[in-house]
Amino acid sequence: MITAEEARKLSGMTADEYLESLEALIREAAAKGRREIYVRVSPYADWLYDEKKLNPQERKTLETLRENGFRVSLYYNCGPFVDLALVISWDPTEEKQP
Repeated sequence: MITAEEARKLSGMTADEYLESLEALIREAAAKGRREIYVRVSPYADWLYDEKKLNPQERKTLETLRENGFRVSLYYNCGPFVDLALVISWDPTEEKQP
């Protein structure tokens, strides 16, 4: 019989794990003087394509980013290939998201 711990590991990342991964990218970019990142890797890239379909852990990750002052948006470019990215910005000169 599977244990609850094994089931949790199989069911995907927690919000804390998502945030830890994103924090590393944010810190690296900020250290280089950047004020935003484009996260094109799955699952992050398509989170804002349809926010209603997010699981609770993904939703909590986005809520935490917003609560901490980050702006999150979707980058979408449809050319020969669709290019999606989760954009996380911390530029104080930009207007706040509604």
